[in-house]
Amino acid sequence: MRMAPVAIGAPFLLSLLTWLLLNGLDLDSNRFDRELRALDDFSRFERGFTREVLAARSAYREVMMGWYAWWKRTKFARSIARSSRPERRRERRIEALLQRLIDRKS
Repeated sequence: MRMAPVAIGAPFLLSLLTWLLLNGLDLDSNRFDRELRALDDFSRFERGFTREVLAARSAYREVMMGWYAWWKRTKFARSIARSSRPERRRERRIEALLQRLIDRKS
């Protein structure tokens, strides 16, 4: 008994929505062209933005790799100069942070 209204209402609703959609489209209007151009511009800008973000991330990774290489190269000089245990702990924390940043961005 309850399926009868659904079986009648669903096709009616679907046909009504289809009719409204087709009558609402005017493919030859200036507004449609403007909106289509706006969508094209948005997708183009989005692709450009994504490309810029990826380039910035790769540049960031190169900078961090440079800092990490410098840190590794100067490790011997720091080991000679250091005198206390807190300095060694601080160096290990900085080295771990640099390594984590490099690993996260790759």
